Amino acid sequence: MISADEENHLAYCHEELLRLAAAGHGRTILTALRQTAHAEIRTYRDVSLAVMAHMGRILRWPKPKAAALALGIHTVYGYERLGGWRRMTLLRMPTVRNALGTR
Repeated sequence: MISADEENHLAYCHEELLRLAAAGHGRTILTALRQTAHAEIRTYRDVSLAVMAHMGRILRWPKPKAAALALGIHTVYGYERLGGWRRMTLLRMPTVRNALGTR
């Protein structure tokens, strides 16, 4: 039920963003989505590194293992920063139309 609610909310948001883009606000929307995507991937990297370091201390991981895991996190961040974030900024017409039944 929660998943369906989230899907409906996301569909509604996409519809509204597309409506605003059609009204001439497309550049502003894409800029905001890009900035948000970059902030999200930075946060994901920082939290991942902190959790990994904490788990490494608890589990007494050897330094090479901790370094390899940190490198993996930084690699994913690099990929996301170079281009992976674009998937988070695509606006497509949702398959579910009028998801919240407001119109």
